[in-house]
Amino acid sequence: MANQRKAESRKEAQAAAEQLAIAALGFIAGEPERLGRFLAMTGLGPASIRDAAREPQFLAGVLDHVAADEP
Repeated sequence: MANQRKAESRKEAQAAAEQLAIAALGFIAGEPERLGRFLAMTGLGPASIRDAAREPQFLAGVLDHVAADEP
């Protein structure tokens, strides 16, 4: 029972982190200067962001970028 609760808690935490990263990506996309820096640093083009956003590693990178980005 305890293992099941831990697994559920882990899933909930991951879902919350993914939602935060998606919100952060929306923040980046809403500011052209930030978006330009983000695209330059990741090497992605605007057309490939949607596909990349399906990957947990990319979403973690979005959070890292927002935390480190200083305009």
